[in-house]
Amino acid sequence: MRVPALFVVRFAHGGAMDPVRAVMRLGGAARRGTLLAQGVTRRAIDAAVRDGALCRPFTGVLALPHAYPYAAQACYFDARVSCVSAVRAHGLRLLDPAEDLHLEIAAARGGTASESKAREGVVLHRTRSHRQGSRIVPVARALDMMSHCVSPLAQLVAIDHALARGDLRRSEMADFTVTPLTTRRWLEHAAEPGAGSVPETCARVAMRAAGLHVEVQASLGNGKRADFLVEGVLYVEIDGKSYHSDPGQFTEDRRRDRRIVAEQKSVIRFAYADAVYHPDRLVADVLACLEAIRTR
Repeated sequence: MRVPALFVVRFAHGGAMDPVRAVMRLGGAARRGTLLAQGVTRRAIDAAVRDGALCRPFTGVLALPHAYPYAAQACYFDARVSCVSAVRAHGLRLLDPAEDLHLEIAAARGGTASESKAREGVVLHRTRSHRQGSRIVPVARALDMMSHCVSPLAQLVAIDHALARGDLRRSEMADFTVTPLTTRRWLEHAAEPGAGSVPETCARVAMRAAGLHVEVQASLGNGKRADFLVEGVLYVEIDGKSYHSDPGQFTEDRRRDRRIVAEQKSVIRFAYADAVYHPDRLVADVLACLEAIRTR
């Protein structure tokens, strides 16, 4: 998802700034005071609200009716969507669904603990490294901030996807300032742009933690690839959540399994839940298969 940057707009339309265009340029939501400071008149704002071109989701905040859902709350707190919420907004994979809205604000900024509609389901991250910018922090910043709220494995799932899409360079992880040093070094070592799904990341991490040599996206020839080749002798395939509802993929997987057997190699296949929720069992089964191969 590409999010428009924040701009200071000073254009005029018929002698007065258009409040709708101003809010649009400010990311879909803006404080009333910001609009007034930029030359939008109270009369123009009230007219836009009456016409339905703008709405007032929270006190002092104007928003486009179809703006990014969290733009108004981010504007209310003068914050940026960050952490797992920004990762989701950028379209990256998440190990676990993120229900709350995670916002990033400056550590020195004042605030109140009073209850309000805008605070419902909001997690505020106060940080000294906060910078102003677009309503949603960049990918690298979002991935770094994840260390506040998720496990290193969950952070790695999103990092793998960002590397695969080209949204993150491996060198950028060295600039993470929020992620603890030991976690950051593990992420740099464990990250793999070849991961094609959440369960593939989980399975790879579990197998390598058990000391196994794991080749990712192992070639089967003719442009075909298997998820993993373990110890050079055992192909491991991971089925995604939609596996049973995709007849085409099911047929292709069977064809790929036959190709592996024809090459006198072995293949073992796991479900999504095996890799994500029971990685210890997955590793035990892989080790058992490897032992059987060695003793043939």
